[in-house]
Amino acid sequence: MIRFISPHANYCAICIATKIQIIDGRQVMEPGFSAQFRDGNYSTDDPTEIKLLRGHPRYKYDFYEIPETKPGLGVDVVDGPHQPAAKPTKKKTKGKK
Repeated sequence: MIRFISPHANYCAICIATKIQIIDGRQVMEPGFSAQFRDGNYSTDDPTEIKLLRGHPRYKYDFYEIPETKPGLGVDVVDGPHQPAAKPTKKKTKGKK
């Protein structure tokens, strides 16, 4: 399960707009796809939805992906394309007296 979050509680990411076509003189609606966030959360297992959300122009601006964590041997193993950045270590230097 991939989870996306947004600081906007009811954010709606429209990935494919709904289309209306005229076929034989009748209006036919072709549904699109939009991810409706509830309380700032949206979860999905559908690979098509995940690809559309990762390719959305507002991805990493209005909403983010939270990598799935799995408990390991005393360490959490992070799955997903975005690994957390390592924290830089500070070197201790000798001060002048």
